[in-house]
Amino acid sequence: MVSVTLAVACLFAAVSAAASSAQCDFGGPFQAYKSVNGPGNGGYYLRKTTKPGTPECAYVLVPQNTLSEGQSTSFTYGKLQNGQMIQLTATVTVNGDKIEVTGAGQDLSGTTTVLFSDYRSCDVMRGPDGNYELWVHSSAINLQSYGCCDTKFAQVAGGRPIHHTWQTYCPPLPRQ
Repeated sequence: MVSVTLAVACLFAAVSAAASSAQCDFGGPFQAYKSVNGPGNGGYYLRKTTKPGTPECAYVLVPQNTLSEGQSTSFTYGKLQNGQMIQLTATVTVNGDKIEVTGAGQDLSGTTTVLFSDYRSCDVMRGPDGNYELWVHSSAINLQSYGCCDTKFAQVAGGRPIHHTWQTYCPPLPRQ
């Protein structure tokens, strides 16, 4: 009886995973400007990454100026430092599925590729150093699941160690 129950549970899990993946459109191309603009307000926390040593509570705020394809603007980003969310600025340029960040130091500067986005609550990226990142909008950060973003992140991260950079003690995002 236990083996039958286990077999049914495994079959259900496999069918659920296949159905979940089938509902996700990973084909792209994904538009960087839509990803950066997000829902138009708030910001994104770096929820998890394959990059070791990433600061806790890392975030980016949605730019004050709505971007279109090929445009650049300044944006605010930061991390938790000594119990406070520090604010730094850099410049972002968007082209196709590429986000080019300049003026942010070696941790953030370079070209990031949008691998998947729902353009509302989450994005999966390949950072400038080749590591993978799951960014989650501040309005969705407390959800237990990020749907297709979780699926895509698990797919690209493979067996690499995952670093959970957002924790429940991360303060709210600063205001612009």
